[in-house]
Amino acid sequence: MNRFRETFLFLAFVMLASLLASWLEPVHAQTSSSRTSDRTLKSRSRNKPTEKSSEKSSAGSPSGSSNSSNKKNTKARYFVVVAPETYVYEKPDLDSKAFGLLPQGTRLPVSRGTRGEYAKFYRTRFKGKLGWVLTIDVKPEAVVRKAIEESKSRPPPKGPFAAEQEAAAQENDQKKPFIFSQSASFVAGMSQFKEGVEGVSHDVQLPVYGIRVLGPDVILSGPIVDFGLLLHYGAPSYYAQASSTTPNGFLLWTEALLMMPIRMRETSWLGVGAGPVLAMSNIQTTRGLETNDSFDARIGVTLSFTGAIRFDEFLVRGDLRYVWAGESYPQATLGIGTVF
Repeated sequence: MNRFRETFLFLAFVMLASLLASWLEPVHAQTSSSRTSDRTLKSRSRNKPTEKSSEKSSAGSPSGSSNSSNKKNTKARYFVVVAPETYVYEKPDLDSKAFGLLPQGTRLPVSRGTRGEYAKFYRTRFKGKLGWVLTIDVKPEAVVRKAIEESKSRPPPKGPFAAEQEAAAQENDQKKPFIFSQSASFVAGMSQFKEGVEGVSHDVQLPVYGIRVLGPDVILSGPIVDFGLLLHYGAPSYYAQASSTTPNGFLLWTEALLMMPIRMRETSWLGVGAGPVLAMSNIQTTRGLETNDSFDARIGVTLSFTGAIRFDEFLVRGDLRYVWAGESYPQATLGIGTVF
């Protein structure tokens, strides 16, 4: 029991530390941006005489040249949505509220600069309201036209890998936010397990290990799903009392959880999940010359609190889960994996 509590508390500490780090990063960025804005204001105050003199010179110049320069400065750039669809956010942050959805091929005006601490955004105008779109979802209109013209003149790929080549050609070279990537991880940890055998209730801690695959389009098209297989090989210790030889068997949990991120960045995210779980056990015991093979399968529900940090193509993830399948008990795992 103490070992399980220590493992549980260690994983909880790791997740809280990652959450604190993700909260502190925006504060540091805001401080840096405020310092930059102060330096910019001071620079503008020093350049005020120059601006006045330039205004005088422009006042003496012909009105036609002034109007043409203003037109050049206010001329908007137009980009085209190249992703299947993109959201329009109220602020340059993936945690911000989205108030619009643009389909592929939509033409929209964008600003010349980018904003955003992790994912980068262009400012645009949608239905008369200022908003922000991800830079990886749009491209300049001229670039899109050129690509269309080149694709018309270029013969389509042929052979058994034609679809893969076409997909690779359209793949954007910029990194996607971590939450929109697919990942596979090997996990290991401890599970509290409760079971009633021959009218006696048992409660033990079991080491477990397995794999988890997380991301959009893993099982269902669209939502972020965490699919996992968790295994304990061997029979729980209390079966030894009912067997004349060493009992053997396994316990297996199969689950598919719908994940909801509560904090997401380009290299880290925290989220909660819920979904069905199938808990199965198969135990073999021996009494004299008789061998008993008991199989049990129960469908239940799992709740999860998950956190992950990405290091280039690798990641570290931690999971705290609570299982309701006949009996209720917690699980805690830590894993390493890769993004694909």
